[in-house]
Amino acid sequence: MFLVDLAANYLLLLKYVAIVTAAFLAILGLDDLFVDVAYWTRRIWRTLTVYRRHKRADADSIMQAEPRPIVIMVPAWQESDVIGEMIDAAYRSIDYENYHIVVGTYPNDPETRQVVDQLAARHPNVHKIVCARPGPTSKADCLNNIVSGVFELEKILGVTFSGFVLHDAEDVIPGLGLRIFNFLLRSKDLIQLPVYPLPRPLYRLTGGHYLDEFAEQHAKDVVMREALANQVPSAGVGTCFSRRAMLSLMREGDALPFDIQSLTEDYDISIRLARAGMKEVFVRFPGQQGDSEVPVQSTVVAVREYFPDHFGAAVRQKSRWITGIVFQGMRSLRWDNSGWMNYFLWRDRRGLVAHPISFVATFLLFNVAVFWLYELVSDNPWRFIGIFAEDRLLMVLLIFNGILLANRLLHRIYFVTTQYGIAQGVMSVPRALWSNIVNFVATYRAALLFFRARSHKSIGWDKTTHEFPQIVRGGNPVALGRLAIDRGWVSEQQLEKALVERRPLEKLGQALLRLDLITARRLAELIAEQAGLAAEDFDPRTITAGQPDLLPRRYARKYGVFPLRLEGRRTLVVGRETALLPMQVRALERRAGRGVKCVIVPQGTVTVALRMHCSDQGQYENPIKVLEAAVAAGRLNAHQAEALWHQYVHRQVLIGDILLGTHVIAPGTLHQALIGYEQSDLPLGQYLVEKGYLAETAVEKGLEVQREFQPTMQQLIEDAGAASNTPSAQESGS
Repeated sequence: MFLVDLAANYLLLLKYVAIVTAAFLAILGLDDLFVDVAYWTRRIWRTLTVYRRHKRADADSIMQAEPRPIVIMVPAWQESDVIGEMIDAAYRSIDYENYHIVVGTYPNDPETRQVVDQLAARHPNVHKIVCARPGPTSKADCLNNIVSGVFELEKILGVTFSGFVLHDAEDVIPGLGLRIFNFLLRSKDLIQLPVYPLPRPLYRLTGGHYLDEFAEQHAKDVVMREALANQVPSAGVGTCFSRRAMLSLMREGDALPFDIQSLTEDYDISIRLARAGMKEVFVRFPGQQGDSEVPVQSTVVAVREYFPDHFGAAVRQKSRWITGIVFQGMRSLRWDNSGWMNYFLWRDRRGLVAHPISFVATFLLFNVAVFWLYELVSDNPWRFIGIFAEDRLLMVLLIFNGILLANRLLHRIYFVTTQYGIAQGVMSVPRALWSNIVNFVATYRAALLFFRARSHKSIGWDKTTHEFPQIVRGGNPVALGRLAIDRGWVSEQQLEKALVERRPLEKLGQALLRLDLITARRLAELIAEQAGLAAEDFDPRTITAGQPDLLPRRYARKYGVFPLRLEGRRTLVVGRETALLPMQVRALERRAGRGVKCVIVPQGTVTVALRMHCSDQGQYENPIKVLEAAVAAGRLNAHQAEALWHQYVHRQVLIGDILLGTHVIAPGTLHQALIGYEQSDLPLGQYLVEKGYLAETAVEKGLEVQREFQPTMQQLIEDAGAASNTPSAQESGS
């Protein structure tokens, strides 16, 4: 009987706890119900009115906007495992040219710095910033260092960035993201894309509960926040700030736009901008197949990333969010004059009450389930559940909360299903219980973290270990010399000879060609294999009358390609001596109005073709006519002329490569200059001088080096004639 009395008293206590808990749950449920009703009312109204009068934005509309310079800022503390894959994947997916990526690293993180250096060597618009203090400081501090470096970079590149984009080292950046930012920067100061976690297996509850929360928040809650309060919380990734917004934040923070004392500097900054009168927008732009390299269902253009899949990591991450948004937010971000803004600030901060209440509700549910199971399996059980069932107030609250809970779960299933499919949608129901536990523990840890750190000026960067989806990983290309040896085309001794005798600024392939250690065709095949492309022969002497007109000449000059032929009606095959970047291929396709297929052709052939057919004819000699004149005059026979032709072609070097090799211009600066070069008919060197990228003396020096590398056809003919008149040549001829 003692145990029975103990159980009865325990349940009586739980009954009063349940009444209080149910009352709080009813208030929280009504809060959620209001947002649900407001969302569906607005959605139906806009469908019946706004979208009947105005066409929805599509990909064509954002493609028409003039591409403004945009910088992507990536803070990186101990991210050597993912940063390389993230940026390489971005290069393959981003459908935009006028952008740069600036990565913030730390002096005591050599592994990450080394990876970023390798990325900068491969990609001309990747730049490294080293923070002033050793890490980890905080994400905000790292971003402040990046912003300072970006304004210094503007002076080097001769560019003024219009947009400042936040991304993390584990993000899968959507292909159309920068296009959307560029289109909206004309009128908006903060632009936020949705963030949808990459899906985990159904049985992984911790990783899966992030899907549930973001699917609903970024389809409904943030939408209503923008509509009612004119404020959009930054997610810290997929956020673009206008230049006006960034300068405003810098003025307010004495040149430090991000608050280093905040663990959620992104949330803090969006509210500060809204209070400063900046225009903010949350963009759910219709998604497209192929917009990302991650093959998952998506209704909108969104940032993708993996969120923590282990309980401890999820608690650490969420405790930082709660500390920054709830505890630090209540201290630094006071209540507003706007009623709607205060309402959503309450919704941000209600987790301090909601998470413990939800945990208690879960605990109560567990207790009731245990006693119900006891009554179910026992032959003559005590009716303990009656203590709850006989209380009318409690039953009314339970029925009311049951209706609200059903509404809540149906909404969760709907929004998760929309983004991830029906299986994930159904699994959001059991994951709701697990999320209560995760959020409660995170709230408890956040309280400890905040109160322990009150005496400190900032809280350290307790970052999450990141992972990147394997689906977008690409292996590093094999070195050209190693490929040549593996193919059996060059021996170890020949490769060593080329490396030793290579001239200053000369590429390895050019040295192999000059020393007759490899043929131009084989070199093209090696370059093609590195890039995963096909190689073809191409001779500028065989260009037909209409062939150059297949592609506007200014685009051919800008991208260093020459049109070879049409395959059917939809594909233009272009030749290039090195591989095009994916974003360059997409840009060419838009400009050509058809698909573009790039093939690798022998060294110098495109350079000669561009000079003969896509440049001012008065700038360069016509090597074909010079050679034909020498043959007609009897100075060369056909065999000698053919040999000189190949010698001439394969030693041609573009002035851009010379300028990069002599270090008179940085790769990023040349990349930026070439973006506007398509609008000019000037030679590249003259264009760089006119636009202020280089001094005239620097270009002249580059042209001198170019002349040393590539003798004219007339010089080659004269050298060949002089060689044939030497005594040794005459004796051998006799």
